[in-house]
Amino acid sequence: LMEPMLHERDRFLAYVLRIQTDQLSATDRIVAVVGAGHVRGIVDHWDKTIDIDQIVKMPPHSPLHPALRLLRGALCGGV
Repeated sequence: LMEPMLHERDRFLAYVLRIQTDQLSATDRIVAVVGAGHVRGIVDHWDKTIDIDQIVKMPPHSPLHPALRLLRGALCGGV
């Protein structure tokens, strides 16, 4: 859970903020309001190459998922 919720988000935020700052003039500024838990990760990833396609790609659906839905229905009386 930590990977998508914190680390991937840190890389995504660093990427997006860096793209925005690349488009600024010398006198422009950007203010980004982020949670305190993301600041270190954004700073750590600022100068790194970030594969944005890997971050935004959805994981494949698990073949087990429909089976779990059937099991839940059987255990919960179809609820």
